[in-house]
Amino acid sequence: MTILFVINPASGGKPEKRLPAIEAGCRKRGIEYVILRTGPDGLEARNVFQSIAAVRGLDRVAAVGGDGTVTETAAALTGAGLPMGIIPLGTGNDYARGIGLPPGRDIEACLEIVANGVPRRVDIARYRTDAKEGIFLNVASAGFDAAATREAIRFKKRISRPLIYLLGVVAALPALRFSDIAIEADGNRLRRRALMVAVANGRRYGGGIRINPDGAPDDGRLEMVMYRAASPIVMAATLPGFLLGRHRRLDHVETLKCRSVRIEAERPLPVNIDGDIKGTTPLAVDIIPGGLTLLTPPMSAMKAYSP
Repeated sequence: MTILFVINPASGGKPEKRLPAIEAGCRKRGIEYVILRTGPDGLEARNVFQSIAAVRGLDRVAAVGGDGTVTETAAALTGAGLPMGIIPLGTGNDYARGIGLPPGRDIEACLEIVANGVPRRVDIARYRTDAKEGIFLNVASAGFDAAATREAIRFKKRISRPLIYLLGVVAALPALRFSDIAIEADGNRLRRRALMVAVANGRRYGGGIRINPDGAPDDGRLEMVMYRAASPIVMAATLPGFLLGRHRRLDHVETLKCRSVRIEAERPLPVNIDGDIKGTTPLAVDIIPGGLTLLTPPMSAMKAYSP
């Protein structure tokens, strides 16, 4: 067996320090491996694609890093027919947590899944903004939370913990404002005044927020979550419930299951794609059922790690 490990040295979990344990685990299992390090500005899918083509006899690929590394690795694997494993060593690791993978600090458990995990077809999503297009695994969003993500990225250079997302929210508060937003989801048209709109394929984002708590990675559907305009008192009172994934109980939060969605706003809003800013609205998203083969634990083990 030969595995290509795609490592992002800039990820919050400092995966470079874990590399000796990964290599030792491979040698113990008799696995041949190739290491691909990403550049200082992150991962470009074409680099992974070129490496896949260059490595003879490659059996699988493992993304070692955070949600951005996982998404870009998955983008390179689209249509390649190779299964992907994850060793979650980023800041938030939201996608990995949402599907019940063990934490990245448990290298042995993660490597065992990469080497001997159960192949499972999971959904991916396609997005398009004013400037970018591509695929993602977890969550696309527009509005205030994307502005908070943009601020959080600045803190990543100094703080390697999920706390950065809270700091990002605080830093983005001066820019907090509502926008007139038009949404078309599976042909249904909505117009709302809202703070933000998220389109979730995964369960968690923003360092653990349960944006899509009932979602499954292979259900063939997206969850659109819109935080509508509300008074400062209502927002202060309901934000904890939103962070805990109880937003379906909140009158000013609207959700909708769909397979495709398009979001337009009265003014361009920043767009967050799995922890990276990818332009501004308009944002279009559609689901690709079973678009990726993911290596997962046996169901019994998955339940132990399930959020």
